[in-house]
Amino acid sequence: MSTALGQPWGIFACRKGMRSLRARMAVNTAKFLGIVGAVLFVSAGTPRFWGAWLFLVFNLAWLRVAGSYFLKKDPALVERRLIQDEQGEKELVQKRVMTVLRVLGVATLVLAGLDHRFGWSAVPGWVVGAGCALFVAGAAVVFAVFLENTYTSSIIEVDAAQTVVATGPYRVLRHPMYAGTLLMGLGTPLMLGSYWALLLLPPGWALLVVRILAEEHFLSHELRGYAEYMRRTPKRLIPGVW
Repeated sequence: MSTALGQPWGIFACRKGMRSLRARMAVNTAKFLGIVGAVLFVSAGTPRFWGAWLFLVFNLAWLRVAGSYFLKKDPALVERRLIQDEQGEKELVQKRVMTVLRVLGVATLVLAGLDHRFGWSAVPGWVVGAGCALFVAGAAVVFAVFLENTYTSSIIEVDAAQTVVATGPYRVLRHPMYAGTLLMGLGTPLMLGSYWALLLLPPGWALLVVRILAEEHFLSHELRGYAEYMRRTPKRLIPGVW
């Protein structure tokens, strides 16, 4: 009796959980795109900012494709990342680093919008296309990271069941997700048609280096085998460079 009843109830609970997870993803996506769109169009002073529409479409496509795939294939990854995004960093310095990175991200969008409003940059179509290509390449790298490592985290922490991953993109770089994010970030000002917005990228890169060094220090002490992985994989972010 318990088995016969338990199986349908288990399926019902699973489906309910999936709907809840899907709803949370949809809300997060809507909030993100809404905020980004508002910042871009308000700073541009017009909805006729085609670079902004392009950027929103690419982000929507990326979030929908990645979200739909991992909701089916690895819902635990989606759940963990949603919780991590909701809770944020626990360590004070990293909280400050992430806060400044978010401020720089918003400032980049504002500067791109102002650039469009006042016509500071004359960006040819092929440069915008290159920005789109960089964004897609970065998204592909991040997608590959999610495929390889179900414990990919948006905060610096170690799960009790986590082990060192040294396959896929992790064979080349210690932090391939940051590398992918770097490409997406580099493509963003170009997609938005703003050379001036590129000026805000170097401070973000400097903060990313600070975050990477802190993360490695943490993982080398808290994740078994990570110190050895660091010795076997010397490059952190850019192949052949650093």
